[in-house]
Amino acid sequence: MADVPDVRQLDDEDLPQVGFPASRRSDFRVYFAPDAHRAAHAHSGENRSVEICGVLVGRMGRDADGPFISVEDTIRCDEATSRFAEVTFTHESWARVNAEMDSKHADKRIVGWYHTHPDFGIFLSERDTFIHQHFFSGAGQIALVLDPVRKLEGAFAWRNGRPEPLPHYWVGDRLQLDGSAERPHVAVPAMGAAGAPAATGATDRGAADPPLMRMVVPVLLAFLIGYLLAGQLVGWRSAGEREAMFRDMVTSYAFWKVLRPELTEQLQSLDAGLAALDRALRPLAREHVAAAGKKGGPLADRGTDVLQVLARARRRAAAVRQQSGLSPAET
Repeated sequence: MADVPDVRQLDDEDLPQVGFPASRRSDFRVYFAPDAHRAAHAHSGENRSVEICGVLVGRMGRDADGPFISVEDTIRCDEATSRFAEVTFTHESWARVNAEMDSKHADKRIVGWYHTHPDFGIFLSERDTFIHQHFFSGAGQIALVLDPVRKLEGAFAWRNGRPEPLPHYWVGDRLQLDGSAERPHVAVPAMGAAGAPAATGATDRGAADPPLMRMVVPVLLAFLIGYLLAGQLVGWRSAGEREAMFRDMVTSYAFWKVLRPELTEQLQSLDAGLAALDRALRPLAREHVAAAGKKGGPLADRGTDVLQVLARARRRAAAVRQQSGLSPAET
């Protein structure tokens, strides 16, 4: 009986030594140790009502075929919080990560993070991208997304300032293909200087303009909420699609209306200038009062008026910073 054909039989054949016609090199490869991959999946299935997350630990290296990372372990971030079904790293979660890195993984490094999208599909929302840009911005750091409901997964790596899906990666000897084909369309801002979203023209400038936002956003929110409710009534959208659309609508609004560190910095700079002016004027006002006599008269009143105007300006700047900038907790 003839042998069953198997490509492994080619090892025993006398084949000519020739070069492979295509390049074997890759600009970047990702390998998961099976135990680390299983740990991330086990964590992802513990709670399917909210997103949960953790950190990927491993090494970076290079061989004849190019650079790669090897994910060898995971650190759970059970202290992370989920708001609007989205995960948020907290001070407590980072304290745990740092403590575990020091005690168990001193010879390794953080090579990325993982989080879940229960029944949302494989994609990075704007909030996910914000986290990746500000906490995992190393060129070789990746984001692993797991959907424990749909049994999908996918990994994202940096490409031209954006986290883009990897077409495949290795789990042990097995090749894992990208599972992000079902992900909804999400606008991902490119990373600009200092990790800030890069400007893209008149559209972005208009979106960042507070008066315009105050007029457009309520109408947009009302329209989209009605759109989602209508879709739910006629049953042509799945629960995951409705949730993903609503979540990205909220995070998009929050990104332009709330997460504006440049505004906070400008207001702090303005307040510092007003404080310096206040310090300079106070001794000058005292000198004018002394020159005008004990009571000071109109000259002293004008000096008091100037100081009061400065005080009101500082209070106004503080109110704007509190309303439109970042709070210490958000920072």
